[in-house]
Amino acid sequence: DGVRTDAYLEVGPDIGLVSRKVIALQTPKGVSFIEPNLSVRKELLDSVGEVSSIEIVDFIENLQNKDFTLIVGIHVYDHLLDPIQDLKSLFVLAEDSAHISIVVHNEKSSLRKLLKTKWPPFCLQHPQLYNPETLKEILKLAGWKVISTERSTNWYHLKHFVKMGAGVLGISPVIAKLAPNIEVPIKLGNMISISQAI
Repeated sequence: DGVRTDAYLEVGPDIGLVSRKVIALQTPKGVSFIEPNLSVRKELLDSVGEVSSIEIVDFIENLQNKDFTLIVGIHVYDHLLDPIQDLKSLFVLAEDSAHISIVVHNEKSSLRKLLKTKWPPFCLQHPQLYNPETLKEILKLAGWKVISTERSTNWYHLKHFVKMGAGVLGISPVIAKLAPNIEVPIKLGNMISISQAI
């Protein structure tokens, strides 16, 4: 709320679930995506609708647009080999007072402690894992002023959550049939951080 979005950049938008909502609410003049996965680009473009200016590139250095006012990355920074350098590059492309919103896994979450080594983010695809302190530190090192870092909420169909939990715990997923098909907000092992270019 209250964040101006004249030029929107999303890092790793996949099929555009987040960008579609941002574009519908904020109607930015320009939209840029860093999405190297060619197989999702058509669905991404279809999901965002018509905007006055749009670009999709493979890497930060390929971006033509700049002076972004809002930058978003959902479960992207866990996958980067050099997140500080990437955040520095984004800082250079950001307009004064621009905001960046990041969602990552929290390796100090209760879920991680409960599941121990079975926590799904422990995988080769995640060379980086963060906790609130380390996430704040890398953002500061990259030049961003951290405004808030807190646990994020995930909305799940209860059946899906029970089935997923049963799989992780080695229990038969048939138990999920007993759960009602309702959506519930659950604060799992993720966190969201919002920072500003000052």
